Amino acid sequence: MERKSLTLRLNQEIYRALSSLSKVAHKSMNQMVTDAISRFIIEESRQVENDLEKQLAQIREYIRKDPDFNKAINAFADAELQCDDPAEGKVIKTSNENQSAIREILSGA
Repeated sequence: MERKSLTLRLNQEIYRALSSLSKVAHKSMNQMVTDAISRFIIEESRQVENDLEKQLAQIREYIRKDPDFNKAINAFADAELQCDDPAEGKVIKTSNENQSAIREILSGA
């Protein structure tokens, strides 16, 4: 397996503890850090996987309850009705010739 280098900056207390433990355990500090990172990755991966499974279950439950998203569509429509849109239903005129030409093409005029 190809190895990559990584520089770690540890505070003195952690460095001394790691150095002492390394001597007692008869393992290099590099090996101890590598082992710790490997365990951390496994633990974090499990937690992320559990979180994603919970979210997926929530989404599936939502879809089961509202397969066509009718509630979501209605909620969106209701929210749209709650606020006035100052530009809604108003034709915006412009003096820019390019924009006018594009609007004519799009409207089929």
